[in-house]
Amino acid sequence: MEERYTKCIDDALVWIHANYTANAIFVCGSIIRGTANANSDFDIYVLHSGDYRQRVQKFFNGVPCEIFINNLNHTQASFERELKNNRPCTAHMLATGIVYFDDKSVDTSALVAQAQKHTGLSLGLTAQQITAAKYSIALAFEDATDVLDTDEASAKLLLHKTVSEVIIYMYALNKIPLPGIKFRIRKLISVNQPVAHLIAQFYAADSITAQYNFAGKVLDELDISKIFFEWTSDKDQQ
Repeated sequence: MEERYTKCIDDALVWIHANYTANAIFVCGSIIRGTANANSDFDIYVLHSGDYRQRVQKFFNGVPCEIFINNLNHTQASFERELKNNRPCTAHMLATGIVYFDDKSVDTSALVAQAQKHTGLSLGLTAQQITAAKYSIALAFEDATDVLDTDEASAKLLLHKTVSEVIIYMYALNKIPLPGIKFRIRKLISVNQPVAHLIAQFYAADSITAQYNFAGKVLDELDISKIFFEWTSDKDQQ
């Protein structure tokens, strides 16, 4: 690791210990994983004994750091909440990070094992959720169709919404945790190669007409309607 990164971590640890009662500190992110670029930052996850959560964005030695302050209950609740959203952010941080401080009051080995398990979990979609997702996608595309010739900016926004929801839907449908946004299109090839190529072409297209056509082909490939359709949700008892 470069000296500036080592100094950054040292300075961050001093600051954290001066401001929090830390039980464990994980340093995570692309720098730790060895895939950093010039804009990479550190994700620092702090387990503390307090009853609050907090997030801090701060530079140390010129390196940006995102610091996440949580207690053990918050952390385990995040695992479950993120599992429902198919986006295991906390689990991924802890599963791929390095423990830089551990006062042994928390079983960090068990916590990391739990995180590693959650990074590969996905609940998938129920039949009701599949229909609801398809309806939302169809409605966004229909709205884009309505304004395509009169409001190009809104049409682009709606087409982006259409395709973004398709990407989220495809990962959930195939019981694959949703990757970070920088990797979603690239990794989509392993889920559905033809659709992944169409989506890449959608974002590379240089005209609203081309984007509209590529988005339409995506929906055709996935057998999703392009217009409003009838459906009824389950009864919600909550």
